[in-house]
This record gives sequence, structure tokens and C-alpha cells, in this order.
Amino acid sequence: MGREQAIGGFSQRSILSPGSQKRVKIDVHVCKHLSVVDQFGIRRIPMGQHMIQIGDLEHHISIEANIGDTRS
Repeated sequence: MGREQAIGGFSQRSILSPGSQKRVKIDVHVCKHLSVVDQFGIRRIPMGQHMIQIGDLEHHISIEANIGDTRS
């Protein structure tokens, strides 16, 4: 996890008074928000641990490949 990436494109903005709270829903699309483009222009999803941080909250997720049985 040596690379930081900001997830953009969220249209909802919440302005709160100091000390107040509000519950918001954020949809994260793994292919769109956690992928990177390699040197050939191909979009890739890095396997392993990822951290999503919003304010003081941190949420850790793990992305693993599960290819299964590829025989026809």
C-alpha cells in the first residue's frame, strides 16, 4: 500500500455544524475507483490490502483473485 489515490466524482456534499453528525452512503465501484492504468493503457485492479479513509474513519478491504475452475 505504498501508493495513495483519492476517489473523486462524488456529487454529495454535507456541511455540518461543529459536533454534529450525519450518516451518508458512499458507493465504491472497485473497477472504477480502485483500479490503475498500466504502461500499456490497460486498467488493472491491484490485488491485496486497500484502505478507504473518510475523515478519521478507516476501512480496510482485501481484493483477491478467485479464478476457480476455468475448464469448459
